[in-house]
Amino acid sequence: MNTAPTAPRNRLEIEAAIQTMYDWHGGQSSAFYSFASTRIIHSEDHRQRCLAELKVCRGECKDVMDLADLASVESLIHHAIVGQLV
Repeated sequence: MNTAPTAPRNRLEIEAAIQTMYDWHGGQSSAFYSFASTRIIHSEDHRQRCLAELKVCRGECKDVMDLADLASVESLIHHAIVGQLV
């Protein structure tokens, strides 16, 4: 069974996920900030660092709506093509 999240459906979903990464990033040197500001997953290592940061954010999350926003971020991370703008 495939458990990967579905791809973002449109530009609005992508923009919302980018904004969520800006809202939740761990500083300007974080993987989220790098992805949000460049809109590029630079390598598979960068993708893994984004997923690790996502896990931390989920652990700190106390709001159901924020969890939904973070799910959109997960989708974008999984479906972004390395080296290409989202």
